Amino acid sequence: MKKMNFLKIACAAALSAACCFAAVGCSQTKSDSGDVSVNDTSEGVAATVNGTEIGEKAVTSYIANFRSMSNLESDADWAQWLVDNNYTAADIREEVINYYASQELIRQAAEENDIKVESSEIDSQVQQMRSYYDSDEDWENALKQIGTTESQYRSLLEISMLQQALQEKVRAFADLPGVSVLTAAERDGHVDLSDLLQQLAKKDVTSVLVEGGSDIHGAFFDAGLVERVYAFIAPSLIGGNKSRPAIGGQGASTMEQKVTLQEVTTLPLEPDLLVTGLTRKGV
Repeated sequence: MKKMNFLKIACAAALSAACCFAAVGCSQTKSDSGDVSVNDTSEGVAATVNGTEIGEKAVTSYIANFRSMSNLESDADWAQWLVDNNYTAADIREEVINYYASQELIRQAAEENDIKVESSEIDSQVQQMRSYYDSDEDWENALKQIGTTESQYRSLLEISMLQQALQEKVRAFADLPGVSVLTAAERDGHVDLSDLLQQLAKKDVTSVLVEGGSDIHGAFFDAGLVERVYAFIAPSLIGGNKSRPAIGGQGASTMEQKVTLQEVTTLPLEPDLLVTGLTRKGV
């Protein structure tokens, strides 16, 4: 169990006592040497979220800024900090990627649901926060201490407000006849699928049809929660170096880790073909 959350550490207490945005982490999209876009892939792609690429440069910049703010610029000090806080370098990188991925998912969900945040709403929140400081200089210093700018802070506010609006929209569905809304635990910035299925089981729901995209399919496979596969194969070819796979997530790094379907059946559905099978025999 980790002793603390890296993304919360990165947001120093300078603003957290008066500002709720500490709960969502500080955006480190600006490095000491200039602006770094989350979508800057000049140094490689760290992750892809529904087709949107998260650049490796933003991830390394985030970590570099944190080390600089925390006086951990020497490799020896950084290594000791990792040990003291029960982290590895890979853990840190994964948390930062998940953080950026969570922000991107919120933006995408808001766009799909036609949810927007007006600039005036953000202005109001910024002014309220500035009122806690005696001068503009104090406000700027507070932002500087946590390695962010007012522009980046505004972006964080927008994400937080979009998330709140999405939650309110989901809660509104609970008032519809025959609809139940479950609140599952969070895991690495996403829904904890095991917790969600446990909640469904308590409601006597023992089978769930998952009809998602690449990321949803990959998440269920990575969690070992898939028992039966229904794969529709169409006589159509798309191709492309950046094409989305049918199953995303971590996947199998070796052939020994591949999933071989058992008790396979095929059903022609002209012009398509339905292939059905179990991920393990006897399910």
